[in-house]
Amino acid sequence: VDGQEGGAYRGASDRHGRQTLCLRDIDLAARRPGGLNRKADMEVVIPHSLGKIEAKSRIEAGLPKLAAHIPGGGSLSSEWVSDYALHLVIGAMGQNIPVQLDIEDSEIRGDVSVPLFLKMMSGQISDFVKTSAEKMLSKA
Repeated sequence: VDGQEGGAYRGASDRHGRQTLCLRDIDLAARRPGGLNRKADMEVVIPHSLGKIEAKSRIEAGLPKLAAHIPGGGSLSSEWVSDYALHLVIGAMGQNIPVQLDIEDSEIRGDVSVPLFLKMMSGQISDFVKTSAEKMLSKA
């Protein structure tokens, strides 16, 4: 416990001299870079033998169907940020889950950033991204 800027506790002391944490401290922590909004990052690798062009084509064809399969009626937005890099944002349970997919000749590499609020479900979210990409790649 330190009373300095950036310390865990900055609130007043109670009548026993113990440091207390107040809502103002939580608000300040949330405003710091990363703050309470930190994310658990995971990498997903999906091997394929389609080549970049065909893999991209199949991913593009499967995107409209993907939103319908997000548990709980979530949302999906997508944007190609370069020829073979796709940025997705999956909305679920009031949280946004950014996903970056990089299509390579023999695999797709995905970076999934799960908000800490959903960290307990990070394995399921990662599996959803991987399984969805595998299904899109398998459809001609």
